[in-house]
Amino acid sequence: MKRLEKARDTSMDGTAGNGGASAPRVCVYCSSHDGSPELGELAYELGRGIAARGWHLVYGGGSAGLMGRVAEGAHSASGVVIGITLERTCSREGGAPVWADTTYVESVRDRKERMETHSDAFVVLPGGLGTLEELLEILSLKQLRFHDRPVVLVNSGDYWAPLLAQLDRAVEHFGYLDVHGQCAVVPDFPSALAALDGRLPRAGAATLPRAREAEPGQATGTPARFDHVRLDVRDMVAAEAFYTRALGLSEVVRYDVADRLIVQLAADGTPPGVELWQEKGLDPAPHPTEHLAFAVPDVPSLVARVRVLGYRVLDEPFAVGAETVAFVADPDGHRIELNDFRGRP
Repeated sequence: MKRLEKARDTSMDGTAGNGGASAPRVCVYCSSHDGSPELGELAYELGRGIAARGWHLVYGGGSAGLMGRVAEGAHSASGVVIGITLERTCSREGGAPVWADTTYVESVRDRKERMETHSDAFVVLPGGLGTLEELLEILSLKQLRFHDRPVVLVNSGDYWAPLLAQLDRAVEHFGYLDVHGQCAVVPDFPSALAALDGRLPRAGAATLPRAREAEPGQATGTPARFDHVRLDVRDMVAAEAFYTRALGLSEVVRYDVADRLIVQLAADGTPPGVELWQEKGLDPAPHPTEHLAFAVPDVPSLVARVRVLGYRVLDEPFAVGAETVAFVADPDGHRIELNDFRGRP
């Protein structure tokens, strides 16, 4: 059984089969049941189209139903297939294909978080309760500005029409979750692929240079000229969740070297940013960075998000001249400054 740490050595970092360059990853949410033959063909051709564009497929890890068909399609075009599944449900979903890079996680929540964190875009096919849950969660996270990645809903044969009508009704009554503002609704797989063309990073385009080591207590300046700062962490999974989900950074590249695991992230997918290092066998981490600054458009809203997600708020938003500043802590206790830098050139 391949654990997450092993899987990251290859396709989790976006490098497998791509000459070492970072490749965009497209997550497909779909059913582990067959549905109609037409849906099976749609899933297969979608997988083929993803691989043909040089994108990597992220999916639920099974071989049965539409899940299996989309993986088979990507594999048939020599694509990289990244499966994320649960050991307790894998047999019910047909088992993991031997040719897929499969990661086993312990809970449904872990599975959804891994699929979200390691994907640059999301395509939702017709499916049952699990697919519906994944669709609504990824749309809710986008509405709450936890991410701004493309979401495509494939409404083949008007499968999702009743749900879309209900969501329109929710907008009418409550004024939020306008699904059409959060995703593209398309009828077939060519339209789904077209909706992603030009919206994903080019392979290798977002790779960051190696970080310099930040001195303890060093502030980084304004994000427009943001230095690429190294943060040593004890738990890479916990740290990455904080920077991607709480602060809205996007993963750029990850790689494993002899003595450390490295993940590089940047605001809006644009270098420079922050590099997380996990020193192997060293605890506590030897080079803590005490103060790291990020510019954000709305400090109070981001502080509220950090609190809802269960992370510590060290200092509530306060005024410094024309600016608003707050401090929060990441899981390793690094002091993170959030600042809107109003009034600065």
